[in-house]
Amino acid sequence: MFVKYNAVLRSFTKAEFMVKQFKDLCANNLFVTTLHAINSAFIKLSKLQAAQVVYRGMSGGTLPREFREPNQFNVCGGVEFGFMSTTTDRNVAMFYASNDSKPGLLFEIQLGMVDRGADLRWMSQYPHEAE
Repeated sequence: MFVKYNAVLRSFTKAEFMVKQFKDLCANNLFVTTLHAINSAFIKLSKLQAAQVVYRGMSGGTLPREFREPNQFNVCGGVEFGFMSTTTDRNVAMFYASNDSKPGLLFEIQLGMVDRGADLRWMSQYPHEAE
């Protein structure tokens, strides 16, 4: 189901591929109540999480120019519109970054007191990945 939930959220980017994926997977169902409940749970669980470094590994893609080069407001970077899985275990992230013959990316993200995530190990299908 997470694929459908992220398809809904990522469709708001208005990127043609993301909108098509949403329509194909979700038949225009926005899963509003479910997404609200998931987000509310993450916010509540995040209060138990320390502000620490987490990692995300991705393979098979490249970052757009806007991620590296500042815009007219001297800002660069990006936003993930869907739920983003990270890990406290750098080796797990490295596995995902090198899981393809295409270029890999490893993000090192310092969580803050406002933007920290939630430790989902206790309910994860893959608890060894330290999500």
